[in-house]
Amino acid sequence: AAKKYPAPKGAERSNTVTAKPKTPPKEQGPRKILTVPSEDECMEIFSMIDMNGNDLLSLAELDKAILATWPEFNNKPAIMRAYKATDTNGNGFVEKKEFLFFLRFLSYYNNMWDSFSSLDSDDDRRLSKEEFVQGASSLGLDDADRVFDQMDENQGGIILFDEFCTYMAIRDLPDEMPKNFVM
Repeated sequence: AAKKYPAPKGAERSNTVTAKPKTPPKEQGPRKILTVPSEDECMEIFSMIDMNGNDLLSLAELDKAILATWPEFNNKPAIMRAYKATDTNGNGFVEKKEFLFFLRFLSYYNNMWDSFSSLDSDDDRRLSKEEFVQGASSLGLDDADRVFDQMDENQGGIILFDEFCTYMAIRDLPDEMPKNFVM
């Protein structure tokens, strides 16, 4: 049987409702919220996940723990984005001191994935201009054609999840943060 790790305090579902795009939206349940545990709880969870005790978590260890503990957060693009954002030294692991940040990034990118996938009407994990324009208002975005062109960094005619996250993170940064800071 899969090992169950303790759920974070206050992990719950919220009934946040967003505006509907012109095409029928995909069936979605209430928005998932991961309440990040306290630092002490994070260290306890980290120790349970770190089976070999090397104070490093690989992507595979993190993926297994998410599937066992928080299956509603098992969105591979969000996990990968959180993993890459956390591994700032490039060693390929999430260290004990980085684990709290990983959980914060996981929550943030999972919400981004929910927004992204709600626009992806054909489930191909990319947004065509038509898909984006139809749903942009549900994200509070005006002038969808212009925003699409800004998001489409490589000018490929589609928006990938990474491009979507980069644009939305910069848009949502607090005013005191430099706009060239990217998570």
